[in-house]
Amino acid sequence: MSAQERERRLAEFNAIQDSSSGQREEHRQHCLEIALTSGLTAGASGSALALSAMLLRPQLVRNSSMRAFALVLTFFVPFSLTHEITRGACQKARTS
Repeated sequence: MSAQERERRLAEFNAIQDSSSGQREEHRQHCLEIALTSGLTAGASGSALALSAMLLRPQLVRNSSMRAFALVLTFFVPFSLTHEITRGACQKARTS
């Protein structure tokens, strides 16, 4: 194999590698966008659902301990779910 042939093949190989790298980065960005969108949607809908339940049924949260528990459910659970969804998708994006 001549030096020109080796150089041409090396250039082809490098072009394929660059293309593959760009596709991986695009896939990673797409995974992150999906993670953020679904995570924020889950968090917002969970908070809205819990808050509307507290407003529609105030007798469920009459005493202070139940009210505190309801607030934890309203905010902590949906946002921890958001965190888990985002973390899982980011991890998948890193490994792909």
